[in-house]
Amino acid sequence: MASSSYDILFIDDDEVILLVTGEQLRKHGFSVLTAPDSSRALALLENQVGLVVLDVNLGLDEDGVRVMEILKHDHSDLPIIIYTGLPQDEPRIITMLKRGAICYISKSQPLPHLVFAVKTILGHPGTAVSELPPG
Repeated sequence: MASSSYDILFIDDDEVILLVTGEQLRKHGFSVLTAPDSSRALALLENQVGLVVLDVNLGLDEDGVRVMEILKHDHSDLPIIIYTGLPQDEPRIITMLKRGAICYISKSQPLPHLVFAVKTILGHPGTAVSELPPG
């Protein structure tokens, strides 16, 4: 199967978040692949991806830190945004940032914060600081 090119691989075990956030990113002109777990995400990496948005908690048996290590091992230049809403994830967020994640966006922030970060990292034309909403 020939590989395709996508802007974003979005990995989150919450199907509602995958659906809603994926749709919002598509509305902003991004091509998005979604995966509810690491095995599906790794299978999707046969496609060319410009950026990964990665949840820290991927269910009982999966951890975003470990998934990021696997992604970085095979794709060292792949930018990764950490995307989580749990305050108790702070130690893992710090670990992920130290190991190469580009930034952290809280799920409690308005979705335009994530869109702005994605646009900035991917060098989306016309991205301006004024697009970032307060808060």
